[in-house]
Amino acid sequence: GNGIICTDLNECTANADNCDAAATCTNTAGGFTCACNTGYSGDGVSCTDVNECTANPGNCSPNATCTNTSGSFTCACNAGYSGNGVTCSSDYVTILSGSFTMGSPIGELGQSSDETQHTVTLTRSFEMKKTEVTQGEWQSLMGNNPSFFLSCGVNCPVETVNWYEALAYANALSAAKGLTACYKLTGCTGTAGAGMGCTDLTVTAAGGDPYACTGYRLPTEAEWEYVYRAGTTSAFHNGGIAVTDCSSDSNLNAIGWYCGNASSTTHLVGQKQANGWGLFDMSGNVWEWCWDGYEVYSGTVSNPVGAGSHLFTVSRGGSWFNDARDCRAAVRYSDLQSTRSSALGFRLVRSLPPCTISQCAALGMACDIANGQCAPRSGKAICETCTLGTTECGGPGDRCAALGGNSICTIACGTSADCPSDFECIPITTTSTACIPLSRTCG
Repeated sequence: GNGIICTDLNECTANADNCDAAATCTNTAGGFTCACNTGYSGDGVSCTDVNECTANPGNCSPNATCTNTSGSFTCACNAGYSGNGVTCSSDYVTILSGSFTMGSPIGELGQSSDETQHTVTLTRSFEMKKTEVTQGEWQSLMGNNPSFFLSCGVNCPVETVNWYEALAYANALSAAKGLTACYKLTGCTGTAGAGMGCTDLTVTAAGGDPYACTGYRLPTEAEWEYVYRAGTTSAFHNGGIAVTDCSSDSNLNAIGWYCGNASSTTHLVGQKQANGWGLFDMSGNVWEWCWDGYEVYSGTVSNPVGAGSHLFTVSRGGSWFNDARDCRAAVRYSDLQSTRSSALGFRLVRSLPPCTISQCAALGMACDIANGQCAPRSGKAICETCTLGTTECGGPGDRCAALGGNSICTIACGTSADCPSDFECIPITTTSTACIPLSRTCG
């Protein structure tokens, strides 16, 4: 101004470099202030980026990776988890060992002659992927995308993979997770995802038992149906079947993509209703390869693995192409191991290692040392006080034992190798032994 009349000078526009580029300038009467923007620290004249990943490590889920960016950060769920990075959930569901009736009851609409009901017991707990393996997951691990329905996108099921290629993917995922591969593939030619074939394979676990593998693998046919049913006995896990063709079936429409609603294509995984154990698309979208060679069912059996030598391998679940009949829980289909189809994909499982008391306690369960698996608890937990001679302790093999003037729930054992590292196996009566804390105190 001229001294008689003065107007405020806006230093923020007159001298734009008064503040740091990462700061906000605020004009005041006769002055200005500089304040560093969110994600930066300093006096406003000079601002430096704040590493939110170290300053606030809780910004992201414990199962996510935080990446610092200029003035901000990103969270991305780690492999094996899904979500927005702030919250991440496991891509796998823990399935406890148990028994069930496999096959379909006489008179079920659409039933085939190879669905004879029989009792199956699975003695090992395992985890199964919530969804079919996706195009994006295959691309990330294998470096290609064999899918016919590429336009469906990275979150649609990968398809057009043969049985050997599914095994190769399982081995690759095991390697990525630092686990021992379940399969040894030999005489292989071609690239996984482009029609790879092999002349032979063996299961690397002792005795060639796939259930004993520590790495990722295809589910056995029994595991697949056990999980599909999730304790149910109906044609679909959410109820009975009304039609056998491509016309509308309300139960199937709620849980799966089939020829009655799929419009001749695959769809994003996980969009339909999950079953009672939290798994998606067990009916429809794509058939899912299993481990077993196709054979006629035997009677009551434990841990079945199907035909030892076979040309035709089982697939389960039906697909976008199939009618309602083929999407039932009990339906069995089989293909040559070299078959590649836009209606055929897979999901993986992994046998869980033998349990420890602490691992099972974290799940609110008991460790059944007899089979090495967590099991439901019906009473008091390990180290809770109890009354001698009662059955208050709720896990398989749990018993009430005297300890330092008190009585606590503990677990039966054969040797100290059966117990956690801070417990030992000692006699508690003239005829029984139990895991007792080395410190002789609980807590």
